[in-house]
Amino acid sequence: RSSRENYGDSAIGCVSVKREGSICTIKGRICPEHRVRQKDYTVICIVDEEKETVPRVECLESFLMWINRRYESASPTEVECYWKKSALSNVATSKKFITTNEMTKNSESTTENLCDNSNFINKVIEQAKAKQLDSQLSRYTFDLLERTVYTLSIHQLIFGRITASNIYEASRCHTAEEKLVIAEIEKEFKLKIGKGGLLLIPSLSILGASPDGIGSDFILEIKCPNSEKTVKNYLPMGQISEKCKAQINLQMLVAKKKKGIFCVADPNFENNKQFRFIRIEHETFTYDVIEKAMNFWKQHIFPFIEVYYKIKIR
Repeated sequence: RSSRENYGDSAIGCVSVKREGSICTIKGRICPEHRVRQKDYTVICIVDEEKETVPRVECLESFLMWINRRYESASPTEVECYWKKSALSNVATSKKFITTNEMTKNSESTTENLCDNSNFINKVIEQAKAKQLDSQLSRYTFDLLERTVYTLSIHQLIFGRITASNIYEASRCHTAEEKLVIAEIEKEFKLKIGKGGLLLIPSLSILGASPDGIGSDFILEIKCPNSEKTVKNYLPMGQISEKCKAQINLQMLVAKKKKGIFCVADPNFENNKQFRFIRIEHETFTYDVIEKAMNFWKQHIFPFIEVYYKIKIR
């Protein structure tokens, strides 16, 4: 009867352990169930941990069963003290009941001293900013604060804006003219011209070109000047300028076409539907231009890109 769980767990208390080599000596005090008012008697159990045997135990089987239950129970997450009076021995005390106030700690001790956390998020952001942490929180807080007008490049500042240097051209620009010119070219030369777009070279990914139209074996580049003076910028002395020649040759290279049509619309194209054009054959001088442009990019552009992305991924 003394080995049952509901008796042993409540009757045993003040347990101590002593280890000498592989010998473990366990002592405890047991309150007899039928004599709870009498003094607890001491029990002892000697265990050989190496051989996993119990050479001697003094107390019948109650204390042994209690030790076995403690051994088989799951390890607690914190240290548990067994040096305390058994629950059964407390039955013999003169105090027969306790109040609910005694079951809890003093109200003063239970009052949590919570610090002011109203500024918690700001402190987290400050630490993240100091350590340059990359997270969803940082991307929408200090990262944006760092990108002030003092750190933005001039290209980022003027992107999408009409500045003093181009306000006059913008006031006279007609974006629909290119589509009208393409329609006239298709009608005059009986050609089918598809839409252009940004084209890239896999082996030279920093280069890109966007012709205004692409045919079966040619590309089309259109200029829509707003005055006769501007026409001369594209066709000085009736010949295509070196700048425009480099542009259309790169477009042919990227589009893998050997021919190109360079078209300059009349400043009064909307009324007279007139345009001038020059047929272009791909020229080898393009490679020399590309080599010089690549050297410029490596020396003056790439270092800034490298620094920018090192900061972003740090």
